[in-house]
Amino acid sequence: VNYRNIDNNALMLPEKHHVILIRHCVRSTEKKIAFYNDTTEVKYKAKGFIGSSLPKWNTPKNWCTEHGMEIIKNTGDHILKTLLSSDKNLGNIQIQFISDSSKRDVDTSLALREGMLEAATKMDERNITVGGLQSLEYDHLLFKVFDGFCESNFNSENLAKDIQTRFSTITPPENDLERMLQLLEKHGGAGKVGRLTDMNPSLRLSSSFNFTRLEGAINIVRLLSQMVIYSRASEVDPPFLPDISTMAIYELFAWTHWFRSVLVVGNVRSAIGGSVIANAVLDALEHGSYRVRGSTTTSCDENADACVTILVGHEGTIDNFATAFDLHWVLRPPYISGKVGGEYYPTPPGSGIHIEYDLQSQQTELSYLYPVFFPEGEDNSTLPSIDCVPLVFNTPLHRQLESSFDLIDNNHTTIILPLKKGISSLDVLKDRVNLLLENYPEAKDCYYKAANESLHSRQAVVKKRSSALDYNLFSSYLELILLSSVILLPLCYYLQRKRRRRAKTPRNDVHEYSECTQSIEMS
Repeated sequence: VNYRNIDNNALMLPEKHHVILIRHCVRSTEKKIAFYNDTTEVKYKAKGFIGSSLPKWNTPKNWCTEHGMEIIKNTGDHILKTLLSSDKNLGNIQIQFISDSSKRDVDTSLALREGMLEAATKMDERNITVGGLQSLEYDHLLFKVFDGFCESNFNSENLAKDIQTRFSTITPPENDLERMLQLLEKHGGAGKVGRLTDMNPSLRLSSSFNFTRLEGAINIVRLLSQMVIYSRASEVDPPFLPDISTMAIYELFAWTHWFRSVLVVGNVRSAIGGSVIANAVLDALEHGSYRVRGSTTTSCDENADACVTILVGHEGTIDNFATAFDLHWVLRPPYISGKVGGEYYPTPPGSGIHIEYDLQSQQTELSYLYPVFFPEGEDNSTLPSIDCVPLVFNTPLHRQLESSFDLIDNNHTTIILPLKKGISSLDVLKDRVNLLLENYPEAKDCYYKAANESLHSRQAVVKKRSSALDYNLFSSYLELILLSSVILLPLCYYLQRKRRRRAKTPRNDVHEYSECTQSIEMS
């Protein structure tokens, strides 16, 4: 851990650095399902398991829906007006967008930007300038680390062991899987394949195809629950299974969150992915921006009052981040976050993590931002309301402390105060990642690789700037000499002639002119 003292030079930097790690929009769903209990990885058409028609998305699978984009625009408006502009002294906000390369992530970034642009035009009376809204950067390897950045050399047995531990300890939703199958069949009828209530509702893991997965009926419940909530959030007419109540919708959705909590949180694979995104977040919090591979962006505008880095990825990106920092969040009802709270990691579309680092006070605030679909219990969605809850650490924050020292502010934000001896709250977070990743050597190797790459890219920029500065100084010095020569040479010649006229002596202009030029050259 590099402990650093914040001196007076920090007062010249922007006052606050923000990082927002957000999941993409409400999307259309897959139409096929795999149960992972066959000898081959066979996918079946989902319409064979339900009597009702599947949603008519009017968009290709896994793309943002039309109303899903409107929801993200509203989120962008909220982020700029509520999260970033609450400080009355704010005058200049600089924003950096970094997205995964998949279409739904890119579209989400564009919708966020559009919402912020519309909000910015309404803030002229406050004299707030918002920069960076015209640019978007892509960094696929930041979100898909196994596509060429990190080695997938972890032991599959260790991964299976991690998942088995989660499976044994994370309590399934109170409304069991059998009841969910009955609910879906009641409102959707039986499909051509057979009745959902005839399926085996037991929960079990399968380790075939070098992956550990949940097999059986849980997979159809997960897919159909996404269709139920996404079709309503997207204002698809008619929604999938229109007679299901709002409470039942969130009971179904809880199974998706339990599913991901078992398979995608707290294992070696998620720790490796989390190590890279953790480095990006910490780097952006410290410097005000994240330097994307091959990008010319180096740092936030030094004239900005707040620097904001927005990372647009997937629910898996957020799950990986939670693994790297060992934290959780508990969304308020109607969401279900586990039997005791915090067991599941609900990541509804358009939700994400917001971290704010104050360079003056050296404290950090962390919260989870999320949409509440169907506000006030209404099934017909317009634009969801937006709420936030604290990020909660599962273990003590720092190795020097016996207990956690985070403060909860109005049940919305976790505040980390700086330690004594010049240790800022940002240093505390860095130390936490280093400490937790000791449990995952493969992840720590990848974390060091990402951190070194970030460090070297910034050093290269500093050297480039230094070289440019040296060249500019040399050029200025040379220009000064040439300008002096242009002015002084004629002046010398003129003065020598004038002196000779007064003395009325024989001319020796050439000799004395050379003496004058020699003195200029020496100077």
